[in-house]
Amino acid sequence: MSDSELVVAYDLLEAGYELFWMPAIGLIFVALGILEIRYAKFFSQFISGSWSVRACRIFGWITLCFAVAWTTLTFTATFGPYHILRSDYLAKNYKIAEGSLIKLAASKSSQKTYRNYSVADQRISFSADSTVTGWGPDFILRNMDAGSHVRIAFKNQSIFRIEVERAALTALQAR
Repeated sequence: MSDSELVVAYDLLEAGYELFWMPAIGLIFVALGILEIRYAKFFSQFISGSWSVRACRIFGWITLCFAVAWTTLTFTATFGPYHILRSDYLAKNYKIAEGSLIKLAASKSSQKTYRNYSVADQRISFSADSTVTGWGPDFILRNMDAGSHVRIAFKNQSIFRIEVERAALTALQAR
């Protein structure tokens, strides 16, 4: 099949860093912690009981410390793997499988579910638990008709790019 008959359904570089929202949640609480520290006297007015300005300030520091830790850890845990995948993709450090898509039964390890596919006698398996919702590789491959012609760039359990027949993509978009 010629390249002109295949269209890109998923590309890691076009998708970008999709999990930005996880550390962004922490930034909201960073701002809240700073406000609690800066305006502790104001916040202490709305708290009934024996809360003092000092207690509001302490609570603000606890909020701030937790939020900074959350933001740092989630950014490191999500951006690090994305950066490694992006580097491998740009360095063309991956395999390409092209042919008819064959869906295999999902498999389970002790804690993860793996989606399994075969394309041109190459088995492609990736964790269904860690995929992003929306138009990610999991959605595309699960909803493709078996036997559709695809070209998949992958490494280990990561998919970098999926190209499909134009007709198959049109059918996929209608779902």
